[in-house]
Amino acid sequence: MQNHPEDAEKQLFGVISFAAVCSGADLECKGRAMDAGAFEALLHALRYHGHVPSMQEWIARCFESLPEALWSFIQTLKRDPQDVELQILGGMCLARLHKPECHEAAADAGVCEAFVQAMRLHADDNEVQNAAAIGLRANCLGPTSEPLPPKVANKTTKLALGHGAVDALVEAAQMHSEDFDVLYNCTLALGSIVRFRAQECRKHAGEIVQVMLRALKSPRQDFRVTFVAKMCLKDVPGALCSLVETMNSAPADVDVQHWSSWWLAEVFSADITGPLIVDYPTTCVLHALVCAMRNHPTRTHVQTHAAAALGAICAGWDSDALERQRNAVDAGALQVVVQAMRSHSYDAKVQAASARCFTRISIAHAAGTADVLQMMLHTYHAHHRDAEARKWIALGVAMLQGVAVAHPEVSHILCQVIQDYPRDAEVQYIASLGMANVAFGLPPAVGVRGVSPWLAKRHEKTNQLEDQASKRIVRKALMIDASYCNWLCKRFQRLRPHVSRWNDLQKMKQSKRCWD
Repeated sequence: MQNHPEDAEKQLFGVISFAAVCSGADLECKGRAMDAGAFEALLHALRYHGHVPSMQEWIARCFESLPEALWSFIQTLKRDPQDVELQILGGMCLARLHKPECHEAAADAGVCEAFVQAMRLHADDNEVQNAAAIGLRANCLGPTSEPLPPKVANKTTKLALGHGAVDALVEAAQMHSEDFDVLYNCTLALGSIVRFRAQECRKHAGEIVQVMLRALKSPRQDFRVTFVAKMCLKDVPGALCSLVETMNSAPADVDVQHWSSWWLAEVFSADITGPLIVDYPTTCVLHALVCAMRNHPTRTHVQTHAAAALGAICAGWDSDALERQRNAVDAGALQVVVQAMRSHSYDAKVQAASARCFTRISIAHAAGTADVLQMMLHTYHAHHRDAEARKWIALGVAMLQGVAVAHPEVSHILCQVIQDYPRDAEVQYIASLGMANVAFGLPPAVGVRGVSPWLAKRHEKTNQLEDQASKRIVRKALMIDASYCNWLCKRFQRLRPHVSRWNDLQKMKQSKRCWD
């Protein structure tokens, strides 16, 4: 290697030979290699032939076999921060380390300090920023094929945070927001730190949210970026507050409203609303989403994602969910959702998201008017080929007050959606209540609490249930409520000729699905 410094092929073969000779556990052999100038030869090969395919990979293998060479290389990076080419190649090379103990040793040697120092000294050089971000991400999380063990990752992220890696990454992402590679790798590096140090990132919540929004809007966005964005919003204290403030401060920015609504919909749909609600009251989130829909009525993406976020926040049947549903109604969610369904009747995604939101908000509000019913029936037929839209429009029809009872199409639509989704508990419950209302000739029962006594007190004419489909669907609704089922059992004792119906209810009782 010393005799042929300009020959890239011979340099590569020399590096491969070093990796093979030093790959064992013979410490004496490794010591002789270092004494013979292995580190200097590897540094020369990387500096002058680092762009040769597989050169960086094999040098990384040598560093894994020669811990002393790895330590010396990191010290060189720290001593020569002005060497731009070496900083770029160093970040790309160290990102190829695979062994967790090597990443831990690199962190102990000060690799995070070296990367942060390079990013600050070469703030205008996008290649240095990109390579340093790649190196930081690899040192904090490990290679993409095999992440670091949690114990090692906790140590490396703590060192990175202590050396100011978050500030350096945020500044790089803001300064080079037009360079999609820099933005992408800075986003992933931030995610690797947030994954283990979310609480310590509280003071950077606003900056992290801005970086994530830029990354979501960039063409380089992929599943890794979306995963990191959702994790940051969920785990970093204050991130949700910063996102809502961003939405409120830029109401006319379509991209901000679009991606913020998408972000909220993705996070709240993942059944992780508990920590977010504790961190920040959902009333402010609801108002921000309603304003987004109201300010951008013609933007289908904003309408779709904002309605989806509203529906996700209002999901549930407990007292907290009912409170959120009432807050959504007070914020004006019902009006903007109905308007979205009217204005975007041609868009199946808008219809599905809006109908889902309409269904969940209507649990806490009397929402039925004849024109809304006609509009929903029209869109149901217009999008009968789209399963998601058909499903949620049908459930929205089930929640309409009074006006849906006498309409001849409602019973058929609800029967169809119940048959199409036999394992979906929410569909079965809402549509079954809707069918029970149609069969009894009632306005729909609102919410779970108080349904049984309300029905039992006012409507005891169970012998009027002659339609077989209605009886079957009503039984499904009864399985949810024990007290109403008990009342029906007593009523059916007086109707001895109806043996089949009595036997069905006895089977329900034996299965214990309707008992507390």
